[in-house]
Amino acid sequence: MKWYRYFIHPFSIGALLSLAVIFIVAHMLPSQKLRICDQTRMKQKGEIYFCDIDQDGTTERIDYFSYRGLFNPTLSLYDSDSSLIALWNIEDSPTQNSHLFFGDSNQDGFREIFVFTQHKDSLFLSVINPQRKKHIEVERRFIQALPDEGVNYQIFPIGLSGQEFPVRQTFYFALSMDHPSAADHVFAYEITGDHLLRSAALTNKIKRPVRIDDLNNDGYPEILVSAQTKENLLTRPVARLMVYNHQLTPLFPPPELAGEPSSLSVEVIETEDQKYIIVLNSLNEQAKDRHTLFLFNVDGSLVAEKKMDWNTGLIALENQPPSRYFTLFSGKHLLQVNADLEIADSKRLTRKDSLRFLAAREVDNNSTPGYFFAGENALYLFSPGYRRIDKLEIPIHNEMNISVQRKENIPDKILVQRGAHSYLLEVIQQTTFLNRYLVFFALFIAITFLVFMITKYIHHRRFTKKSAKIDHGYDPEQSTPDYRLNKENIEAVYEPPDQFQKIELNYPSDLKKRVEQIRERSAPDLDIFFYPYDHWEDVDPFITQKVSQWLDRIITWFAEYEQNQRMNLSIFRHRDYLNILFKLPDLEEKDLFIPKDHEIHVLLQAMNGEADFDFFGGLGALVNVYIPLEIKKSTEKIKIIIAEDHDVSLFGLVTLFKNKPDIDIVGTAKNGMEVLQILDSKQVDIVITDISMPGMDGIELAEELDKHYPEIRVIVFTMYLENWFVEQLIKHGARGFVAKNSKITELVDAVYAVYEGKNYYCPQFKSKYGFNSAAKKEISPDDQLDSLNNYEKKILGFFADNLTRLTISQKLNINTKTLETFIANMMLKLNAGDEKEMILIAKKQKYISG
Repeated sequence: MKWYRYFIHPFSIGALLSLAVIFIVAHMLPSQKLRICDQTRMKQKGEIYFCDIDQDGTTERIDYFSYRGLFNPTLSLYDSDSSLIALWNIEDSPTQNSHLFFGDSNQDGFREIFVFTQHKDSLFLSVINPQRKKHIEVERRFIQALPDEGVNYQIFPIGLSGQEFPVRQTFYFALSMDHPSAADHVFAYEITGDHLLRSAALTNKIKRPVRIDDLNNDGYPEILVSAQTKENLLTRPVARLMVYNHQLTPLFPPPELAGEPSSLSVEVIETEDQKYIIVLNSLNEQAKDRHTLFLFNVDGSLVAEKKMDWNTGLIALENQPPSRYFTLFSGKHLLQVNADLEIADSKRLTRKDSLRFLAAREVDNNSTPGYFFAGENALYLFSPGYRRIDKLEIPIHNEMNISVQRKENIPDKILVQRGAHSYLLEVIQQTTFLNRYLVFFALFIAITFLVFMITKYIHHRRFTKKSAKIDHGYDPEQSTPDYRLNKENIEAVYEPPDQFQKIELNYPSDLKKRVEQIRERSAPDLDIFFYPYDHWEDVDPFITQKVSQWLDRIITWFAEYEQNQRMNLSIFRHRDYLNILFKLPDLEEKDLFIPKDHEIHVLLQAMNGEADFDFFGGLGALVNVYIPLEIKKSTEKIKIIIAEDHDVSLFGLVTLFKNKPDIDIVGTAKNGMEVLQILDSKQVDIVITDISMPGMDGIELAEELDKHYPEIRVIVFTMYLENWFVEQLIKHGARGFVAKNSKITELVDAVYAVYEGKNYYCPQFKSKYGFNSAAKKEISPDDQLDSLNNYEKKILGFFADNLTRLTISQKLNINTKTLETFIANMMLKLNAGDEKEMILIAKKQKYISG
């Protein structure tokens, strides 16, 4: 062993391990923490807000109290030192489920206070100018009549068009009501002209977030509405994307995104060159959530669509101002989605609690908002500026009012109000940085030293074992290794020679060509058999690379250490796996040993491969390897049309395919003309047709499809297998033939095979014509049986004598798994569907006496 393996390797491993531990510890110990600095209980019912009214960098306090009917509600304004500035009496009662809104509508440097009130069955809006400390600038403005008392409603302040649109100062808001006869609306109140606009009635229920943004950069705002479908027994629930212009008319015809109960969350996402509308469509089907993301241009045209692989509920969070990401929340994770509809970043907030989103607020003048969540009796705050989420144990309520207090030269404080209880929180800095750095350094030294000592001990044990072998006359560095096969446990202790340390493969993409180049370089006398002979270029590139590396290793090993040993290599490509057989006819069981190159076993594990070792009676040793092929299946359903003029047969076929979740019957027909009529309005992948039908028969239909719809594949399901019919259908592109007296599952297998681009022929068809589905030509009897080797011919003879698989494996002294491998390869060569068909082919060709 070289010197650096005793020092550099242990030190490097220890350093990496210690850095990983330090990172985990540092991540678990945040540099900032939430703490309660004050808490009060209010005697009156009301709410407290902090807002920078005069926009000087510090916040003022606004108290909004009602007095249980004794007095009118009051609105009080205090400066940053808690001195009273102004007091207003509010004429009506506060509205339910709404909060104050603040905005500089007249651009005079002071934010106005927008107050929604209710009087009996009417909704009003007042705008208070803090500069006129004892006067309400706008008289009470009637908004809308409300339904009967006791009906829940909710008001969503959307925003002002003030600073970006100086011509018209307009306040936008939405009203949502839980009442069958009351529709939701979006409102625009033009303050300077005291003019109120109202959108047409929405068929869906408005929900957060509702966004305002200048999508097309024309100087006027657009309003993007998130909504949830309403349950209605008379009409089908339809979810539509609603985007209004500044006059509250649709910006473009609303595209329909779902025709079933669902929820749409709409936001704006911005790239370097333009803005897009991004929509989360959430459906709930039998308590299992399904989510789809849509990306639209500002003109309403669909750009991209993607289904989310996320089984839990997802909601969209506020994204003000527009950024390059769309933020989703699943209850435990924050997800950032980019304009390519890919999850760019994911952050786990908690492992146990399922959280509820409360609000997004800027903390410590951070342009990226902090997110507030409610857990079980705990408040959570997560911000990208913090190392992890901060948790504070306080009572939690469904509705919580959150605002930020900001003073000059003092860290921000967070006001959290729950009913009559209010808490003033601060984010404090941890003061143990120096001590923590010393702990981190101590962890680095301790873990690195521990790994170094463990590695040194392992090397010492291995050196002791090696010395003991040399003392008994065996030195693995000087003689050929003689590690014998242990079927139960193979311990890799052999280290390969230096020429195996680095092997750079630069072969073509075709697996067959790669293997042939390996043979030419390492073992020219090696006999290699491929089945099928061609079509190896479409094997998955990862499998091709790993199989090539693995074969390079093991062929080179055998060629190096067993120069006089004859070896045959067979590679079979089945539908979902590769079978590799090494046949060593000159080896007895006592002579078989396997390579101890560690990378050989690592490469096999990387491919999820399995290797078996066995001895074929009288024919030598076998190394039997299975490597799975990953078949990528489409997430879309296979769309088929069934053409059958017999009602009973048609009913049976429809019943068969309706039970297949990945197959969709888009139409049925009694003849070819009806099939062509369906194709005028439907997209179809496969047409299943009978030959004999009234009007246009199956042969004429195949001809028409070949001319006008060459992308559609045809499967013939018939009782007629005459030569002329088959010849005409193949000429016109038929890809599958299934006899009506076949097993009904044959037709399902044919659909899957043909959809994957292959041909399919039922056992009756192949038995009659000796048809090769890969080449579309007849196979001669000599070719079929000549493809079998001595091993397989011996097994076929045993089957002809009606021996069971167990008896055959006992006679040949092989395990049942090895026998199953040979049977599968024989059926592949003979193109047989089962053992009976395989024996029938042999009897017809007079190989086995009947």
